[in-house]
Amino acid sequence: MKKVSLLSLLTVLAISTTAGAHTENPFYMPAEGKGYSKTTIEMGDQLKGVEDSTLTVRETLGYGITDRLSVDGSIEYLMDSYIGDSWDKEDGLGQFNLGLKYRYLTGSMLGDAYINYGTSMDEDVFYKNNTYTIGTKFGVRHSDYEVAGVVEYRFVDTDWDDFNQFAVGVDSMYKFNKTWSANLSLNYEMLDDLYGEDYDDPLFLKPQVNLTTSAGTVSAYYKTDVMGDHEDSFGVKYGVQF
Repeated sequence: MKKVSLLSLLTVLAISTTAGAHTENPFYMPAEGKGYSKTTIEMGDQLKGVEDSTLTVRETLGYGITDRLSVDGSIEYLMDSYIGDSWDKEDGLGQFNLGLKYRYLTGSMLGDAYINYGTSMDEDVFYKNNTYTIGTKFGVRHSDYEVAGVVEYRFVDTDWDDFNQFAVGVDSMYKFNKTWSANLSLNYEMLDDLYGEDYDDPLFLKPQVNLTTSAGTVSAYYKTDVMGDHEDSFGVKYGVQF
């Protein structure tokens, strides 16, 4: 009887731990054989001067191939998008992404290397392009916080031109308790001229608050370009590991 009770308790604890995994950790990676889902709803414009806001719904799925190697993919649907050739309102699929991440450093100091391929699904709502990304994230993990530095290079291949994009930034998270936590990220992107226009390189500031329970993590965030050319955006996310 005692063995059965202990086994039942361990099973309940394992299920609770899995469901409540904090998918918003800067160094989150699913364990071997585990998957995760993250749904994001975001409202905001890409550039100032574009009337009305675009509503983006994005779904991301990931899977742990090993404890140090994972794969993920995402697809998004845009509503009232102005990114088409005619600059009229359009609804449709935006960007599809497929990525691979490897943890090359473990322990209290962590390091991840990743590659990503993205392509536009519907050129009526999103400029036709193929995006190739390589990057690394490195930093520290503590029981109460995580801090990660990010260095990234992107090559964007379009029908009319190619773009090089570099990005550096810091992603961090602090846990107030087992339920509440907050993220803060600051990312600077060095861009080639976009779409024939010379925009200032954006410096994105993104505060976020998270509520984590056995059912998953619910987050709300606000993203703003400190340099001023890109519009503010607001979003909510729901992430769960399974």
